[in-house]
Amino acid sequence: MKAGNTNKNENYLTEGSQQEWGSMRFCPPNQWNIKPNREWFGLIHLINMLDLVDGHMIEIGTYAGESTMMFASSNKFKKIHTIDPYDFPQGYQVLMEARINTRYWYNIHFYKTWSHKIHNHFKDECFDLVYIDGDHSRDAVLQDLELYYPKVKEGKYIAGHDYNDKEWPETYDTINYFFKKKGYSFDDIWKFEDSSWCVRKNSS
Repeated sequence: MKAGNTNKNENYLTEGSQQEWGSMRFCPPNQWNIKPNREWFGLIHLINMLDLVDGHMIEIGTYAGESTMMFASSNKFKKIHTIDPYDFPQGYQVLMEARINTRYWYNIHFYKTWSHKIHNHFKDECFDLVYIDGDHSRDAVLQDLELYYPKVKEGKYIAGHDYNDKEWPETYDTINYFFKKKGYSFDDIWKFEDSSWCVRKNSS
């Protein structure tokens, strides 16, 4: 089980004989045919809905740091932690791309590791937002939810990406299963155009 991995094949674009990492938030592949860019505006919608000032957040699955940049540029966060092992052939280059994309902010801390290996580094109820976009397998999604839900402050937010029953059915079903088990209703899961989701944490 390798939670926190962003080794997603759909993010690689073939250019001649070389493979390059592709942009999803900034410039989605043309074959997606999305105009305007839902991957940008959907996450912006989520960020705008967050009632936060000087928040602390953690992002599981950083990849090229595009969403990290969007969170940072909102000025809603005093500190941003990101987790990604970059455990794939182009991992170093993608990490360098993430650092370039987030170069204007000094409040971002990168952890090059797996999310399940570092969760004890963070205290319970220390984050205003946890955003999960790592390994999308059923076991890994459930593990990230179970390990990082306790890290969210009461009344604050846990969120993520690829809440889509057609393209990511395991992710979708696992999120529904987890929050139903916690006593939330389906309507408590906010949905956004980029397939992001968000839940405000209830009191225990």
